Amino acid sequence: LSSHSSRDPSPIPPNRHGENLSSSSPNLIMSNSQPPLRRSHPHQQSRLPVTNMSLHRSSSGVVLNTSQPRIMQHSVGRPVSTVHNSPVISASLVTQNSGQSKSVGGLQSTSSLQLSGGGPFPSGLQSSLTVAPNSRQVPLETGSYPISHSQEVVSQNVTSQNIPSPFNQSSHQQRLGTSHLPPDTYSQNVGPRSNQQKSDGRSGPPQDLPAGLSYASPHMQTSASVISGPPLQQQPLSQQVTGMPHQNIQGQNFIGASPVAITNAQSYVQNQQMNKPTSQSGSGFGMLPMPGPPLGSQLAHQLLQPLPGGQNVTQPGILSQPGMLPVTGDVQKPPPILGYTQPPAPNQFSASQVGTTQHDTHHLGKRYPQQVSNIQKGQTGGDILASQMSGLSVTQLGFNKLWGMESIDLLQNRNVLPAEKVEPPKIRLHQEFLDSVNCSPEIFRCTLTKIPETNSLLQKSRLPLGILIHPFKDLNLRPPQPAVYLFLLDVSQLGVECGYLRLFCDILLEELDKLPGDGRTQIGFITYDSSVHFYNLAEGLSQPQQMIVVDTDDVFLPCPDNLLVNLAESRELVKDLLNQLPTKFVNSHDTNSSLGPALQAAYKLMAPTGGRVTVFQSCLPNHGPGLLTAREDPSQRAGKEAPHLNPATDFYKRLALDCSGQQVAVDLFLINSQYSDLATLSGISRFSGGCIYHFPLFRASDTVLSDSFDRSFRRYLTRKIGFEAVMRIRCSRGLAIHTFHGNFFVRSTDLLSLPNVNPDTGFGMQMTIEESLSDLQNVCFQAALLYTSSKGERRIRVHSLCLPVAANLSDILYSADQQCIVGLLAKMAVDRSHQSSLSDARDAFINVAIDVLSAYKLVQSSGGPTSLLTPSNLRLLPLFILALLKYVAFRTGQSTRLDDRLFAMCQMKTLPLTNLIQAIYPDMYPVHCLDDKVRFYVEGVLVPQPPRLHLSAEKLDSHGAFLMDAGDHMMMYVGHNISSQFCSAVLGVPSFSAIPEEMYELPEIESPESERLRNFVNHLQNEKPYQTMLHVIRDDSHYRGKFIERLIEDRSESALSYYEFLQHLKSNIK
Repeated sequence: LSSHSSRDPSPIPPNRHGENLSSSSPNLIMSNSQPPLRRSHPHQQSRLPVTNMSLHRSSSGVVLNTSQPRIMQHSVGRPVSTVHNSPVISASLVTQNSGQSKSVGGLQSTSSLQLSGGGPFPSGLQSSLTVAPNSRQVPLETGSYPISHSQEVVSQNVTSQNIPSPFNQSSHQQRLGTSHLPPDTYSQNVGPRSNQQKSDGRSGPPQDLPAGLSYASPHMQTSASVISGPPLQQQPLSQQVTGMPHQNIQGQNFIGASPVAITNAQSYVQNQQMNKPTSQSGSGFGMLPMPGPPLGSQLAHQLLQPLPGGQNVTQPGILSQPGMLPVTGDVQKPPPILGYTQPPAPNQFSASQVGTTQHDTHHLGKRYPQQVSNIQKGQTGGDILASQMSGLSVTQLGFNKLWGMESIDLLQNRNVLPAEKVEPPKIRLHQEFLDSVNCSPEIFRCTLTKIPETNSLLQKSRLPLGILIHPFKDLNLRPPQPAVYLFLLDVSQLGVECGYLRLFCDILLEELDKLPGDGRTQIGFITYDSSVHFYNLAEGLSQPQQMIVVDTDDVFLPCPDNLLVNLAESRELVKDLLNQLPTKFVNSHDTNSSLGPALQAAYKLMAPTGGRVTVFQSCLPNHGPGLLTAREDPSQRAGKEAPHLNPATDFYKRLALDCSGQQVAVDLFLINSQYSDLATLSGISRFSGGCIYHFPLFRASDTVLSDSFDRSFRRYLTRKIGFEAVMRIRCSRGLAIHTFHGNFFVRSTDLLSLPNVNPDTGFGMQMTIEESLSDLQNVCFQAALLYTSSKGERRIRVHSLCLPVAANLSDILYSADQQCIVGLLAKMAVDRSHQSSLSDARDAFINVAIDVLSAYKLVQSSGGPTSLLTPSNLRLLPLFILALLKYVAFRTGQSTRLDDRLFAMCQMKTLPLTNLIQAIYPDMYPVHCLDDKVRFYVEGVLVPQPPRLHLSAEKLDSHGAFLMDAGDHMMMYVGHNISSQFCSAVLGVPSFSAIPEEMYELPEIESPESERLRNFVNHLQNEKPYQTMLHVIRDDSHYRGKFIERLIEDRSESALSYYEFLQHLKSNIK
């Protein structure tokens, strides 16, 4: 092989003895004819100053010879040697540039030797190695495997058979997210001419090679790689260094720099003085392919071996994670991960304090420290190499991070929350599915990104298998229906007193033209107290005509037509009615509420067309069919059990099923000031595909509640909607769905009836493995949603998700999606609370955390008795489970109204995953120190990005301001020692004491601080379905408790702190 520039047409130069290297060299073997070279990836090319090199024969092997430096094209991280199903060994390229040595990547070692190969490790290796004492590193191109370059020409004696390496330059660069080779990026670094062609973007025909030589096949087996995962364990390297006689096997074809004789350090100095190549005793042998585990496993389980003469390697070489590479010179230690005994200094919110696993590449340009020194005379290269490799812990320390398979000790690493939002795990498919595109994880997610091939393997992982779908994020029985909206309004005394009717009418008047639909859109109104009131809005009437049905036991429609009217034709009458309703019942003292009869009338009215019924209920229904009685005992609100979680009657469920059959969905707005038995009333929405809103203790005079109602109702009126929908879930053979979660009616085993669909609702499905999946590489899920748009168009949405199949427990655990698991667990816990008890649901949460950590303990060997190890991808699972235990739906020991608990459970069943996570664990940011150092642009607006903080009072500072985003509301907590400059520049007041008690928006002030904070808040608001209110809370305000109670990592009177919870988990892990 020669490293002459491809522009130099001269043949391979002779060595210093005048001998040309030819194909007759016994130690330089190349494969027979193979397909021509293909174009390599443009980002994997770099120009490296290298010495002209040639190989010549000597009595002791093939010697590497060099002359003046030239420039050649080199493929960084690309193969130097390749075999077809046969591993080889190659020496690294040697560079010389102005007397300075350079090394690209490497195993954190100054060794000038870089072994590479493509197959199992042999049982024989003898090598001598020289060391370049002033070796230093240059930046490694991102995404490339490391190769070594050293200062001067060195030689080596190698007796080897089948030396593989995970950094083998003959192994193709694999595409991220796959475990197979990309079909169009094969590249062999065979000669300078082909290198030049690749740099020019030309593939060209194969170049002429000496007789018996040809290009290697691109279809080789790769050894351990960053994508395919760590290799299997095998016997230590030291046990395999046993000499084997040379065997030259015919029919086995090899390519590359075959065994190269290289001297040790002492011989190297003598050679330089004598100006002639010499070598140690021994000769290079051909290589016998032998089966066995790849090199990665050789490197993973070795201890640092002493060098001959009592000299040890100063530091074992470790392939570090990108972004964690050591540096030389002024060594700066990375910021420590704060433990529980070392709280952070106040007002310190750097992203480095947050425990995260980010593959940052900005450190890749830093140099490595000196790794090997003081090699004594007489040491052989084989001893040194074995010692170096035995000290490596690549699989456990380096590759595990690259593969996302690192462990985190939760007891020692408190800051596990990443500075930015948690991203969904990437799905790595097999080669044949590389070009396939799964739907967005915002729409379709699975708790596991690798599916266990058997049910027993799933049980061992102790992880739930299920999918979450958000099908309407942004088989019809009749022709497409128009958009039909019917509003049922409670006008009993409590309903009138709370003042919601005025808000309702004002908002609907403003948004009337924005209702989804076309020229066929219809609208109608029904009010009720102890009787049911209908309104005739026929075109031609001068004003709306009211009709009252007093007989609620057998309600009927007073007139067949004009109760539902075309909105475009009767718009003026609709506006007149909305203007009259707020004052029409002001003097009413009727305390009865006939919700049941009103719903029966709505069903009769909507059955011919289907559509949406919107119910506003302010009290417990106490008249006519479906009447209820109070069941809640206020003295039991703080108990360990929560009674009356199940409905008192099935009236509303049966009515909901009737509505679902006629494509009618019922949405419920509960604006109650007292107990209203949401456990029973929720059935009308749950089984008809509707949604539920809850505004407890509602008063229109309350700014916070009225603003929340205003924003929610406007979003509800104007968001997209689909009618007459059905959703079918399909999955690969061997899998089956056994439980559904959400608001719908299950029409068959895989078909859901959804009279209405909207972009604010999600669903969940639990899966089971019925048959072995061992004969499958991938499994697929598909959700098809058929619906009618508000414009009367029939449409279908199809979402597909493809996942690989895994056969071992560690792959399953490392493929878990912690957020998706928490979302599914929350839905499952709601069912457990209804079917069993709240305490059983809480115990199930804790058992999941214990089981998962116990399962992980079985597959890893590191960690002492005081550690609590978890996969990095599940590091937030215990934290989220603690958040669920303290969430309104599942908390105990704290006074919680029954309706509030039931509404939170309804939210867990229907919220999309992103909203659910933010509801149980809000985002908290420091906003008193915003600057432009960490920022990004959104539509031309500069938005600062402060780090997310753990929800703990430890992170608060009396001199700061902290923003908490809980999804449906936002709070900004201002410390009592906040600077007056911040108050004036951001809040528009001179000091902390001047901050109003009721402050619900940020003033627009022309200052950099105010602009940065408003841009950040607006960015958060734009990510929501609708903008929420921001409440500024002073440290001494009576609203302070609303903010403090969301700091779920701190201990409360009835719940453990996060650290105490981890200790509880550890004590139960066996």
